[in-house]
Amino acid sequence: MLLAVDRVESSYDATQVLFGVSIGVAAGDFVTLLGRNGMGRSTLINTIMGFIKPRAGTILFDGKPIQARPCHEVARYGIGLVPEGRRVFPTLTVYENLIAFQRGERNRAAAWTVDRVYKLFPRLKERKGQLAATLSGGEQQMLAIARALVTNPRLLILDEATEGLAPLVSEEIWSSLRELRREGLSIIVTDKNLKPLLDLASRHYVLSKGRVVWEGTSEEFNGRQDELKAYLGV
Repeated sequence: MLLAVDRVESSYDATQVLFGVSIGVAAGDFVTLLGRNGMGRSTLINTIMGFIKPRAGTILFDGKPIQARPCHEVARYGIGLVPEGRRVFPTLTVYENLIAFQRGERNRAAAWTVDRVYKLFPRLKERKGQLAATLSGGEQQMLAIARALVTNPRLLILDEATEGLAPLVSEEIWSSLRELRREGLSIIVTDKNLKPLLDLASRHYVLSKGRVVWEGTSEEFNGRQDELKAYLGV
């Protein structure tokens, strides 16, 4: 198991949000966190990344405990985050955003370099000298994904992968994630677009009120769609 979250509880000040959440991501897995807004998905991601210190439970990455580590150390372990809202550096160019995050190749033959992410997202190459603030929302999301990739992560986490994007742009994002999955990158995604998630993911976790209320495969999900959609608001 690459990532093992075991009975984690997290809070914002005195308000507890996560109650004994456990999830697992094996090497090469594509895993989703499903649920309505406010049910704990982003809090779980922020806890994994070290932005929030859990009150209880353990988080192991490649067998090493990371629940007490600050976020910059968690990133160095090999977890790349594409945050909700993209959060690219608006006053830097596309190229500068990527160079600022590029890290060593981790001894991999097919490491993610700036040139390689340009092949995944050709539009970024076309706009490499353009300020990130002038990009469209879809282009900023491509840049946020590319920026995470050049850290050469072993696990990529995307919080609201296609939120607010036009359908054609969303399909470009899903296409890139299909390619990343084919390459064997471990991925966690939250998104409201259920169909591509069911097509892509190997496992799903449904959260409600800070608890995992169901987990299973896409085939198992399809067998219980009517019941589970009550937790998704769709």
